[in-house]
Amino acid sequence: MAQSGRAAFALGTTTRAAFMAVAGSIEGAAGSVLQVTLNNLEAGKAAGEGVGWAALFGAVTGAVLSYRGAREAGSAARSRAPGG
Repeated sequence: MAQSGRAAFALGTTTRAAFMAVAGSIEGAAGSVLQVTLNNLEAGKAAGEGVGWAALFGAVTGAVLSYRGAREAGSAARSRAPGG
């Protein structure tokens, strides 16, 4: 029974980490695009200059950092789980 509970807990952690990676990529892309657009407007440049690269870089870093954070949180929680 304890083994079954740990398997279900591990599956939940993996699902949560994948969800956090997707959410992090959306948040990272949106934040980067907004920041680049505001910087461009302040500097008198075209608003869309460099926005594509900012979105790509923001999405990748957001996904990686969110996934790692969720995995580390799940690992810490798993070590405190009953029977773990």
